[in-house]
Amino acid sequence: MHIAEIEPCLGDQGEAPMPSECANFTGEVGDIHAYRAYARTVVQDSSARVSPLLVALHNMVTASVSPEYLIGGDRHFFCVDQVLRALPGAFVDDLPPFGVSEGPAALGTGLPGLDPNHRLVKC
Repeated sequence: MHIAEIEPCLGDQGEAPMPSECANFTGEVGDIHAYRAYARTVVQDSSARVSPLLVALHNMVTASVSPEYLIGGDRHFFCVDQVLRALPGAFVDDLPPFGVSEGPAALGTGLPGLDPNHRLVKC
């Protein structure tokens, strides 16, 4: 199972160096640490939207699924703005574009679907 392989690599960021068997998971481990950090900021800010967290989580899970289990064999990654535009207007008309209310730090989170320079999806 994938989680059994990656779990030893998920210690606190900045702790002792990752074991050598974690070399194949450095991107994924970085995403998990970035997700945890961004989630903490969202929890602390009652005005923050949860949509970016859900988009990032979708992209992270999608990246971890073995191709044999993907419908059509393709991964479908999304950008938060793309998802918000696809929602009915009643849910998003009163929201500013992503990154405006969250501030520039949200765009550099290191999360797929939020960070414009992420390795999985460039938004």
